[in-house]
Amino acid sequence: MDTSSFPLILAFDRDARMAAFIGGGTPYAALPGRRVVEMLRGSGHGIALNLGVADGETIVPPESVDWLGGLLRDGPAIGEGRITRLEPPKGLPEALLPALDQKLASMGGLAEAAWLTGVVYEGGARSHALAFIGAPDGAQQAIALAINEALHLSGLEAGQIDVLFPQPDGRIMEGLTRVGLRFDLPKLHTPAREAPQAPGSDPSKPPILK
Repeated sequence: MDTSSFPLILAFDRDARMAAFIGGGTPYAALPGRRVVEMLRGSGHGIALNLGVADGETIVPPESVDWLGGLLRDGPAIGEGRITRLEPPKGLPEALLPALDQKLASMGGLAEAAWLTGVVYEGGARSHALAFIGAPDGAQQAIALAINEALHLSGLEAGQIDVLFPQPDGRIMEGLTRVGLRFDLPKLHTPAREAPQAPGSDPSKPPILK
């Protein structure tokens, strides 16, 4: 969409919002927000997010797209540590829970659920962790990047949340269910495909003989 100031790329965070703006279904590309920013960084394009949606309309100018691209360029660091104790999450910034809730709501199909908890590592180091249950190996990097993005875009880039992928039948699950805060991720519903029927097999639709 061309404007007098700069060209805009239309983007929507829900397919229903896109359909409402356009007035029906239309072909579209489904991409994580960070990928859209990476693609547009330095191009001079802005982003019209949820255009026409009263409670979610945002115009992101090109300079803000470039700033976001630089902010999200550094991904999460990979580390190791032995957890000795889980604790209830406490002392979290007020902006964190709404940011996590919004981010997890857009991560349907990547995992079954996530648990927010306090962790104590061997040696006494403390942190908060988000443990994802039922996440396949191929989705783990995308999940870690998404949580890193949620921290940055909420103004919490100086904070830290460890992202864990424990086994659903492991010993850590007992502690998570006891002291953790659970988030259920949306499930993806795949339409069932109807198996082809042989002609004349449906008694309500007898074959027409000529």
